[in-house]
Formats: sequence, structure tokens, C-alpha cells
Amino acid sequence: YISKIFRSVDPFSLTKPYRVGDVIWGSHTQWLDSVTYTLDAIIAYQGKVYRKNNDFDAYVAGILPTTNQYFEYLYENETIYSHVGTLTTINDYDHNKTYEGGSDVVRYYFDYFTCIVNSYRNHPTIQNFWIPNDYSQGPGNPPQNIYSGWIKGDTRNPQLKTCLIDIALYHLHSRINPRNIPELRKERYDGNSPNQKGGAIGWLKNVAHGLVNADLPEIIDFQLPISWGSYEKQNNNF
Repeated sequence: YISKIFRSVDPFSLTKPYRVGDVIWGSHTQWLDSVTYTLDAIIAYQGKVYRKNNDFDAYVAGILPTTNQYFEYLYENETIYSHVGTLTTINDYDHNKTYEGGSDVVRYYFDYFTCIVNSYRNHPTIQNFWIPNDYSQGPGNPPQNIYSGWIKGDTRNPQLKTCLIDIALYHLHSRINPRNIPELRKERYDGNSPNQKGGAIGWLKNVAHGLVNADLPEIIDFQLPISWGSYEKQNNNF
């Protein structure tokens, strides 16, 4: 699940399908009045992103992207969007609930599963009872399309992102000049102490030992049911 916690943030692509949980970054080069843009070219203008949507013969360099005849507005530039889909009524998997095959859908960790056979205490990863459902959307749905399931903002865990940034900055400084790392970066990395009880490292250690809640979805350990017991004691005489 590490790859799902630390999802990469890639530039948005109109040709790529996306699934719930994907995060994209809208960052594109600015429009230039000296360039004759071709079909599907994506450019930024006054903080917004536009796509060249046709190749009419009358188009020439210098026509503004706000001209609807030649350009389509997609989303805001320099902005992060997260794909959340329209799954607002789907609940987390409950190990003590009976699910109906062919209709019930559950969310387990970062994934969704559809029940195919009536199930009680059968973990969503058991293929005889469940099938994964990516809830992916086809290509061509820009983030500000009201039906595409995107929201503005980053849905990744903010505390984990902060830790990752602090660790990365510390190591960058150590590579540039290991004898002159700023005190702030040392504090943010491990509390600047030999036992590493502070900063990002200290927080991660506390999470590993169960002392701090990382606010991540709970992974349910699946265990087969075990029956136990015995017959009544028998008195045997010989």
C-alpha cells in the first residue's frame, strides 16, 4: 500500500484514464502570441489552462486562448486536483456485516470492491466473493468537468507529506554541505538529537510503535475462523 499512500503527482493528460485517488498537477507553459498552436496543444493563459480544440483554416498565431472558436478551457494552472469520483454513499468494509452478491460495494483501504456472491466475513480480497472495482474514468475529462469526479486540492495525508519534505530537504542540504546544515532542517529531520525522538524521524518512529495515529485507513487483518472445544471428561474403568 506504500505506492497508494505516496501517490505521485503527474501532469494532467487528456489521453490518460484516471481512477479514484489519483492526484494531478496542472502546470503548463504560457501562451505566446508568436506561436501557431496545433490541435490538442495545451497552454496556460492568465492562470487558466486551455486546449486547442480544432484546426480551422482561419486560425493564426496571436488569437487568444479565450476565443471559444479555437480553444477549450480545461482547469486552473499551477493547481493540484484529486480524483474522488462520485462514491459518496459507499461505506468502508465491515467484517461483521453480511453482504449481498451482485449489489453491495465496499471501500477497503484505498480500493473498492463489488460483492459477487453473498458474503459474511469473507475479506474483500477473496476473489470467490469479491471483484475489485477501480471506478476509473475514461480519458478526456478535465478536472473542472462537473461530472468527472475531480476536486481542487490534495487528498494525500498532509502529515506524511510534511515528513517527506523535511526528510528530503535535510538530505539535500547534507549532500550540498554536510558540515553546514541549517539548524531548522536538523530540528525538522530528527529533533537534532542523538536519539532521534523529534522531527519527522521521531514522528515516524512513534507511528511505527503505535504511539501516534497517522490518520490512515485501517488495514483489517483477515484470519480464518478457528473452532475450539472438547468432549466432556470420560471416566474409564479397567
